[in-house]
Amino acid sequence: MINTIIENFFRDSDFEIIEILKKGDKSNKIIEIYIDREQSFSIDEIAEVNRGLNNAFDEHYTENDIAKISVSSPGADRPYKFFWQLEKHKGRTMEAALADGTTETGKLISCNSEDESFELEIRDAHKKSLTQTKIFSFKDISEIKAKLLFK
Repeated sequence: MINTIIENFFRDSDFEIIEILKKGDKSNKIIEIYIDREQSFSIDEIAEVNRGLNNAFDEHYTENDIAKISVSSPGADRPYKFFWQLEKHKGRTMEAALADGTTETGKLISCNSEDESFELEIRDAHKKSLTQTKIFSFKDISEIKAKLLFK
């Protein structure tokens, strides 16, 4: 029932559900919903979605066991689950865990939606001025996320 209400709410939205987390126990549920879309969006839009979803639950959910419903965008610490999420992060430093167990870190240069590949500019670990570009297929990575840089 909970998933149905959430899915129906987002059916005509330009937001995509990235993840639904259910926490707490049977009588005190906390639902966290992570959403994203191709275009940038503001905190005000997230707040509006949150209010709308809470209203949908008020109308269609008769149980009284949900303590909190929270709608948020995936933070920088969460890996991207869909290729289209990469597009708006061009120019950022990304960390890609490859299916073979290795990790590559570099600046996201380009994304090719036709074959779902992306290009990273990777700096040489010993000679910082040397860079090389590598192309990766989204299907060949186990995880990719923005790397937070602290200077």
